[in-house]
Amino acid sequence: MVEMRDKGFIDKGSPALNHTDSQTQWLQHKAAFIPTGIWVESEMSKDIPAGFEFGFLPSVGQDKGGKFVANPYTSTVAIAKKAKNPDAAKAFMQFIYTEKQSKAWAELSKAPSNIKADLEGTKAPALTKEAAKFYNSPNTIVSPEVVIPEELVTARNNATVALTKGEITAQQWADRMEEATAKIRAKEKK
Repeated sequence: MVEMRDKGFIDKGSPALNHTDSQTQWLQHKAAFIPTGIWVESEMSKDIPAGFEFGFLPSVGQDKGGKFVANPYTSTVAIAKKAKNPDAAKAFMQFIYTEKQSKAWAELSKAPSNIKADLEGTKAPALTKEAAKFYNSPNTIVSPEVVIPEELVTARNNATVALTKGEITAQQWADRMEEATAKIRAKEKK
């Protein structure tokens, strides 16, 4: 991020934009790329200019020739320990985690599901198909979505904005994250 910032790849006005405004700027060709999720095509469907083509890269920070890293947001499904009908719950999970249902999910939600499926030949959007190819590739490491405390999300976001604006160094970003984590741990011990 520091290298991208220092080379002028991050618009100095971008920290002031909210999520939707940044996507709108991108759709208007005022940004070359934005960090966003696969939902962007569905979320911005009414604002996509004619001829606009989406593209997807899971990560940009890996070494040349190195594996991509993807961190897709996925929804977890679980069966309650004291479920009234665990067999029906298991059967439902077996149903939703089939390739057929994964394809249906991709077509309806415009996002890949939690399982690997070849989306070619489906009505899923091109962006979703491209993302699924990366997720299914042996050259992509798919990491799980890690849920972190909201306090840490806020600290991360604030530190990242300060980093992209050149107000702090990468080491200061890391220090802020360590401090925020230590505060959260201290509260948990009480």
